[in-house]
Amino acid sequence: MSTSTKATYGTGSLSETAPGSGVWRYRWHENGRRMRATFGTKAAPLTRKQAERAIRNREPVAPAPATAASGGRTFGHVLTEWLDYGMSTRGKEWAPQTKHTNSGMAKVRIRPVLGPIHLANLTAADLENAYTAWKRDGLSDNSIHRLAALISSALSFAVRRDYLDYSPAVKAVAPAATKSTKKIPTAEEVKRLLDAAEQFGKDMHKASTIAVVTGARAGEICALRWCDIDLKRGTILIDKTATEVDGKVSIKPTKTGNERIVRVEGKDLDQLKLALGKSGEPDIYVIDGGTDPINPGIISDRFVSVRGAAHVRNIGFHSFRKYCATTLAANGVPAKVIAELLGWGSTRMLEVYVGPTQSGYDAAAAVELLPAG
Repeated sequence: MSTSTKATYGTGSLSETAPGSGVWRYRWHENGRRMRATFGTKAAPLTRKQAERAIRNREPVAPAPATAASGGRTFGHVLTEWLDYGMSTRGKEWAPQTKHTNSGMAKVRIRPVLGPIHLANLTAADLENAYTAWKRDGLSDNSIHRLAALISSALSFAVRRDYLDYSPAVKAVAPAATKSTKKIPTAEEVKRLLDAAEQFGKDMHKASTIAVVTGARAGEICALRWCDIDLKRGTILIDKTATEVDGKVSIKPTKTGNERIVRVEGKDLDQLKLALGKSGEPDIYVIDGGTDPINPGIISDRFVSVRGAAHVRNIGFHSFRKYCATTLAANGVPAKVIAELLGWGSTRMLEVYVGPTQSGYDAAAAVELLPAG
């Protein structure tokens, strides 16, 4: 699509006044009237993404950053109020681990640098200077990107509360997040990892086998009890996850809040039965066989030893989930089915999880691209 082509955004349409100009025109209807606003200037051009963010915050062409409601608030005050609010823009309450992580990042990194600045005086330059300072401190682009996302969320919260007319994060440019370098294991590598997990013990063979055949997350596997597994029918119920906050492990709903039943058949079911062995009491947890779930981080720690014994590099326990998704996709399983089986909110996650396979590369190499003769 050309950058000058109109595209629907929200309740109106967004188009660039001239290709590459960075000046965007937004048209919409309000109370029966046709409205129009312009975002960006030749001196301060915006990307499409920045323009879309500006629309969400309704930044005018010549913005006045603060409203009277901002009063004497500092950005630190907004951070505190936003963290206490603890909900996403969709109205979903943060998970305990999310709240703990956000609070920690705000306390250690954001508040010391930006907290004392009055909200009315906070500018995009202040934000970009903070990003640069964190870069000099040795933070990775991914870490800074995450901090920038938290700052943007807090400022959007301030806009919704009418403390600001627009968010200065709209124009601030943060480092782009880099794609994970962890690869998707091949079938041969998965076999080596499963063999190494069996030799390692400590239920790592159970955990790894479940991860491969269901694509479940480590926390979901740690939350499984024997009553969730029906080996006669070949089904595993995944409706909760284990999470750790301040050293305490608790059980909560899955990441999307939905439950799913994964069915396992054929040779996969035979291998699953061998890995699980004799079933325990219904309320006993499958991994480590206790009355309390284990910390999912323990699974990740143990996997480091398993990976080393299998001589497989650049693989994490979460890579089993990517292997499951990629293998299902390569075998023609519809995207919607994969999303439901792996507990995703939408099929868009396939773009993140599903990677190329060796058979795919082989098929590409076999295509005759050069014309005959």
